[in-house]
Amino acid sequence: MSHDTEIFGPGKRFQTTAWDIVRSAVDPQAQDLLIRIYWKPLYVFVRTRGFDNETAKDIIQDFFVALLERKILGKADPSKGRFRSFLLTVLKNFLADWKKTAKRERRGGLVRIHSMDFAGSDAELAGQLSKGESADRAVDRAWARALLDECIGGLEAPSAHLQALRLRMAGEPYAKVTAGTGLSESAAQVAVHRLAGRLGEELRKRLLIFVRSPEELEAEVAEFMELLSDSR
Repeated sequence: MSHDTEIFGPGKRFQTTAWDIVRSAVDPQAQDLLIRIYWKPLYVFVRTRGFDNETAKDIIQDFFVALLERKILGKADPSKGRFRSFLLTVLKNFLADWKKTAKRERRGGLVRIHSMDFAGSDAELAGQLSKGESADRAVDRAWARALLDECIGGLEAPSAHLQALRLRMAGEPYAKVTAGTGLSESAAQVAVHRLAGRLGEELRKRLLIFVRSPEELEAEVAEFMELLSDSR
């Protein structure tokens, strides 16, 4: 399956198989995209394994550096399941080795750790686990929320319109949308309606990197929507 998809913004087009992008990820923008989408679910997984906030930060930074330096992505096999399942398997093995090493060699600088909202992720995780949600479900939901943020970030629209979309995606009524954005209800409705279609396009554009068929794409979209809906 080949895609000619504009993944990274205007002028950044790739004509190759989707999994070739995943396997190589030699382009800095490809690496950045992978980190932006997957750092949160992986961080959530590490926290559910009992590591404190600061240790989990170190682990995630070390993991992404190792993932890119050792070209581990080249081992990804789309026939064996979802890409995030592959990453979780690699992370589990990485954690086992990480625990055995008392001294960590800091290799920071390649991963922009400062841009990651660890505090927000901890708050989300606490809320999910307090409701009795399993760790696996928490990881999946973190993936969906990270992907939603990535997709909305790819839309060009006034900030008030984007905020209206975020609030509606979170299940908020229009009364709260207008209070939170300063838009009239009719203006908020129009903005959300217009952006919803573009959001769907952004979602599919990003998911195309990690699927092999239209059927897989629709299954991923359906799970994404179910995870967001179930969190309201």
